[in-house]
Amino acid sequence: MGRYGPIRWPARSPDLNPLDFFLWGHCKEMIYKTHPESLEDLEGRLREAIWTIEDDVMENVQRNLLRRMRACIRMDGGHFEHLL
Repeated sequence: MGRYGPIRWPARSPDLNPLDFFLWGHCKEMIYKTHPESLEDLEGRLREAIWTIEDDVMENVQRNLLRRMRACIRMDGGHFEHLL
């Protein structure tokens, strides 16, 4: 729900979710360089992976999301991964 009412968004759209197309892969790469020794170690690595993301990386994520949204609009909500 947006500030001014509902926002149209394709159902089950992981290719439009920055968490799915960027963040989890980035974090997994950072976390599992070596195997975490404990749950606390895993949690600490996750926090560090998120808090150390550089600003320019986040700007690239934003640009990528805009490109994905435009492709989704061109395809009227249909499949668009092949356009990226």
